[in-house]
Amino acid sequence: MTGWIFAALVGVVVGLAGYAPALRRRAAFGWLAAARALAVALVAAVAIGARVAGRPRTDAIVALDASASWTRGADPTAARAAADSAGRLASRAGVRLAATGESLRAAGPVTPDLRPSDRASRVGALAESAATTGLPFVLVTDGEVDDPDAVARAPVGSRVVVVRPARRADAAVVRLDAPETLAPGDTATVTITVGADSAGAGAGRIGVRLDASPTVERALPALPGFGRTTFTVRLPIPADARAHTAVLSAFVSSAGDGDARNDTASRALDVNAVPRAVVVSTAPDYDVGLALAVLRGAFAVPVRAYYRVAPGAWRVAGTLAPAREADVRAAAAGARVLVLHGDTAALGDPRTLGRGALMLIPAGAPGDSATDWYAGPATAPGPLAVLAGLPWDSLPPVEIPGTGGDARTALGRVGERWTGVVARAGRRGPARAIIAGGVDAAGRHLAVVAAGGFWRWAFRGGAGASAAPAVWGAVFDWLADEAPGAARAIAPADAFVRSGARVRWRGVVRTDTVTHVRVTPRAGGAPTTLALRRDAESGEFRSDSPAPGVYDVSGGGGLLVVNASAELLPRAAALRSGPIGGALGEAPAPAVPISPGWPLAAATLLLCAEWVARRRLGLR
Repeated sequence: MTGWIFAALVGVVVGLAGYAPALRRRAAFGWLAAARALAVALVAAVAIGARVAGRPRTDAIVALDASASWTRGADPTAARAAADSAGRLASRAGVRLAATGESLRAAGPVTPDLRPSDRASRVGALAESAATTGLPFVLVTDGEVDDPDAVARAPVGSRVVVVRPARRADAAVVRLDAPETLAPGDTATVTITVGADSAGAGAGRIGVRLDASPTVERALPALPGFGRTTFTVRLPIPADARAHTAVLSAFVSSAGDGDARNDTASRALDVNAVPRAVVVSTAPDYDVGLALAVLRGAFAVPVRAYYRVAPGAWRVAGTLAPAREADVRAAAAGARVLVLHGDTAALGDPRTLGRGALMLIPAGAPGDSATDWYAGPATAPGPLAVLAGLPWDSLPPVEIPGTGGDARTALGRVGERWTGVVARAGRRGPARAIIAGGVDAAGRHLAVVAAGGFWRWAFRGGAGASAAPAVWGAVFDWLADEAPGAARAIAPADAFVRSGARVRWRGVVRTDTVTHVRVTPRAGGAPTTLALRRDAESGEFRSDSPAPGVYDVSGGGGLLVVNASAELLPRAAALRSGPIGGALGEAPAPAVPISPGWPLAAATLLLCAEWVARRRLGLR
């Protein structure tokens, strides 16, 4: 619009300048001035590239939901109707049909035999592509998408076409929860959540078993549409069970069940009498909880924690089951990595408890509350040099216990001493070592964390959310790499995985960016090699998930248990048919530069007519 205003002003100025004397004698010459002004304006518009509205867009991105949820309950008619509808829309718009689910890609020819098999229903890539190109999209789906909020980014003119499949009565195991680690003779508290599809589910039975042990069963009542129920089952672990990674399975059977693929769910469960890593805390707080969570992710072996809740009263972290002090001492003595938090001398001299790596985290009443201690990297952080890139200036202060001293002093006489993190009062003054480590005469690796309040970093969010786990992870990595006999096998970080979801892995060397691991299906078949890539935000290593099944991980990495895709689980539709901002083809047309052909031809005709008229009227 600005270009046309400028061209009009140029035309008016030129027209008035050429006819000002003639207009004072005779007003009838005004139309000659107007003709010249219009001709000059057209030439100026072409010269500066003034823009005009282009042809209205009639094309669109037509996408078909290719997720496996169409096949739930074995109703082929809905998928066929959706494919036919998407094909007609694509032909009308004159574009190629796209498919969306695990990814956005060209769908190719649509046939009546189309069997959608994607293990996810993501539409975010479709909305992103439409927003980038400015084209509206038409999504043909069953409405069961993973990210329904993504359609809010749809350009004007987009719409959703929902084709609802006819669901049958169906019961599915939606969730299976259990402890990650148990010892022989323990009792596992297993929680099973069963859900029904839109047509409900008939009465039946649910069962739980560990490996090939006897099944524990419960009665399942009939469920209404999208109804859910939760069962808690106590499953004893045989006292003579060998140390291994077991498979815990839950299954459901109901009258008239419509889909058997979602009737079973499984997860890995470590059975081990002596955990490799042990945490003992006499003053449980957020810091020890955060450290325990990071420690569980650092090892490919069982980790157990004990909390003292009262003098002489110990509890197992997680289940809060009672524990005898003798059991705590035995676990601490056999641990390859031992973490003592709170009163580090509660079980006696910590250096005599065992022979594995040792971390001491003394805790007590906060010291001078009027002083803010801010952490930062040491001048030569040694094994913790990886922490130099943390946003130290953005982190909240830490807490220095009233009984706490310099971490280097608490180490005592050790060799190969290093200081990883220091703290300064008010960011000024002398530095106090709050994380330090070293090796004693017997080759035992020791680390001391003489500060608290790291939980503030995680709770505050932002940069601190990843800083606190990074600090704990760096210390545990040093202990794990150097502890005698500490296992560092690459293993799944999650005991329960669904096909189509990303698998998190632990035990990967942090300096790697991509590594590979081989998994072999227990049911038989060729091994599969998975590529583990570091996530840029979380720093975790993740991979795609293989087909459902139980896999042995190479290198002693335990088991990878993959369950049926979430697309096979009952859930209500999150989208409904209708326009998103308008109807197909109503997207505004983009402005394009004016074509020089007709404006220059019109300007030439106007100037010729003006010249002939001037001569006839006696003007030169």
